[in-house]
Amino acid sequence: MITARTILKFSLLLSAVFFISGGLFAGFANVNDDDFDPYPRLVYEFRSLEANLSYSPENRSVNGSVLYKVQPRIAGAGKLELHAGSLDIKKVRVNGEEVSHTHKVGILEISVPDNITSAMQSFELEISYASLSKGVFNVTPSGTHFTSTAPGRRADWIPVFEHPRNEFSTIFSVSLPEGKRLVSNGIQTSESADEDGRVVYRFESEQPIASTDLVFFAGNLEYSETMIGIKPARIYSEPGTLSSERRNEALREMINDVAQLQRKLRFELPGDGLSVIYLQDHMWEPRLSVASMVIVPLNSSDSRHLLRRGLINQWFGVRQRAATIHDMRAQVFMQAALYRFAFSNGSISNFSMYDSPDHAFTGYSSLEPQLWPAVYAVAAKLDSAYLSIIENSLQDLIRSQNAIFSWDDYRRFWYGRSGVPFPEFPELNINGLDEPGSERILNAAIEIDREKSMVRLVLEPRSPLTRDTLKVPVLLFERGGDYKTKMISMYRTGGEFSISYETPPQNVVIDASVFDDLRFFEMKNLDMWLFQLRSDPSPVRRAEAAKMMPRFRDDPDIQLAMQDFIRRETVSEVRTAMIRSLSDIVEGASGTQQVFIEMSRNARGEELQAAIDALWHYKGNEAVISAVGRIAQNSENVPAAVSAISVFRRVASEEKFNELARSILVSGSRPAAVRAAALEELYRLDDMDTAVFTSLDILERSNFPYAMRSTALRMLARHGKAEEIAEVMPLLITDADARLRYEAVGYFEILSENMRNNLLETVDGSERDPRVRAALQKYF
Repeated sequence: MITARTILKFSLLLSAVFFISGGLFAGFANVNDDDFDPYPRLVYEFRSLEANLSYSPENRSVNGSVLYKVQPRIAGAGKLELHAGSLDIKKVRVNGEEVSHTHKVGILEISVPDNITSAMQSFELEISYASLSKGVFNVTPSGTHFTSTAPGRRADWIPVFEHPRNEFSTIFSVSLPEGKRLVSNGIQTSESADEDGRVVYRFESEQPIASTDLVFFAGNLEYSETMIGIKPARIYSEPGTLSSERRNEALREMINDVAQLQRKLRFELPGDGLSVIYLQDHMWEPRLSVASMVIVPLNSSDSRHLLRRGLINQWFGVRQRAATIHDMRAQVFMQAALYRFAFSNGSISNFSMYDSPDHAFTGYSSLEPQLWPAVYAVAAKLDSAYLSIIENSLQDLIRSQNAIFSWDDYRRFWYGRSGVPFPEFPELNINGLDEPGSERILNAAIEIDREKSMVRLVLEPRSPLTRDTLKVPVLLFERGGDYKTKMISMYRTGGEFSISYETPPQNVVIDASVFDDLRFFEMKNLDMWLFQLRSDPSPVRRAEAAKMMPRFRDDPDIQLAMQDFIRRETVSEVRTAMIRSLSDIVEGASGTQQVFIEMSRNARGEELQAAIDALWHYKGNEAVISAVGRIAQNSENVPAAVSAISVFRRVASEEKFNELARSILVSGSRPAAVRAAALEELYRLDDMDTAVFTSLDILERSNFPYAMRSTALRMLARHGKAEEIAEVMPLLITDADARLRYEAVGYFEILSENMRNNLLETVDGSERDPRVRAALQKYF
């Protein structure tokens, strides 16, 4: 028997050590208090589910009935148990006859007549019910309502035995108000109006799906559709996310990716069809893919990568799935291996996800995005022979008829292929692949003595080195761009060195690329830096030279030289460094603004952001104010637009900034991060009342994006507005967005004890999100 506690909880973050000889994730028991029971008591077989439901967006509630086709597996199977959360169970019928039932602690016990269980006959089980808690359904700022993808949340809105071993075909008929559209598992088979003027959508999946994958979305969704072979596929999008043209482009991307996966696996896409739903926001959901559905939040860093992950999950994660945390991690490893196998051009740098505090995901580590980069790194670091074993096994593994696969199953399969156990893995940093290491910096003073045909080099470590001796390559560049390499041996304390030459070098560079933990800060004259900026074949070294130019701002020719170099440079990273250095050199000198205004019209990416940042020097300049305001209001480059808002506040009058901020804040078309930045800048003005009033207005209205509402709450706290926070706290603690409820609990400390107790009484027993419940627990 699995309990509510068993289902609702998942483990803490994955340990930093991965092993393969005793299992990839050795050190974890195969069964854990937070797991689904690997072998639950399933004495009844659920063959099909037909749900006829009515959803009310106003009340965030569902009511109707479900009809299961069930058959006992053994004679005398006894009571049938389902998870039913806090549902209001109205009637239970077996083959049309009402039967007795009890509903306690989230478990619905149903008395099945003895003649059915003894004869092991199949029967129909019908349950009429209604949901009671608004907290069951997530609501996005665009008005999309959906059921949580997190484990253990199905029983909040449908009576079901939730376990990955329990699978059945499904039919979902859901009526919605006119203007709302439904998306659920399987494929849409009909759309019709009922007598009340509501629209009834019918979704079917003949392919059995696990009860752990049941979800539905309802909202003002637009879609484009195509076929993948004989299977229908749709791209859905919230208002303001994808244009019709972009949805069609996403369809092409999806078709190409599915085709590539099918070729690699020689196995067609599982399920009856596919729906991909593009949302503005990730809504804190740990699972972004379930059977026949992929969710792509557009505030993630790489939507194409998320699409591919969701597609891969249809094979390893849906067709083959896991019951334990140990095996869920193995499932993620399989996804990483298939990603590497199918999309070899994918890089770890593209795998970063939306911001999410680790502690907020406690209990979901096997599903959350932070796990993926570390597991992918494990796959990438495997010896090529072992990678070959895994990749050559994927096609046969996916053909297995077993729905539930464990890591031991995979290991046995690979061992049978290779005849050798897998090696141990080194320790990995699960909390972030970019955590700074133990880098050491050495000062390097370089001088060319042309009279003595010598290069003089002084190396001085800023902190003690860990090695006694060091071989340092020094590159001597000649006029044509060719260079010669000289090696010097340095002790850990540094030293002075002389390097003779035959042809006078134009530049001298220390090749730091051979060191993982050392960086050299070079000090040399302007001529060497200019040669490096103009002629060095390495973009990294050209960018380093660009950053050094402000040190020579007194040179009368440096401005014209920098502008000439910018025109000739083709690498964006180098151009960006040049633009920032040119800004530091001119420091807002009269007449120089036009250079950066022109760049802001034509530049892209980080170059655009650098050009905008350069304009903050030109306070009161109308041309600058106009250029920066245009970017803040219209640019699709979010970092550039955010920078433009900050610069606009510095260069324009307070009246003009208030006008711009109001325009951006009320604009539903501007990204949430841009609108949040406008709110933050309001707090930097003298008129604090306007900022506070605006924050309260944003917090009280659920149609503002989470990024704006979170910023509003944070800014109130940062500026000591405890009374204002207390004013809106009753709304925040019952908000539709679990993230905002979670953040609100973090400010309980500033409330009076009486108010805190009143709020705890309000939410006691009604909070459905386990992360918010965990945050509340310290106050009970």
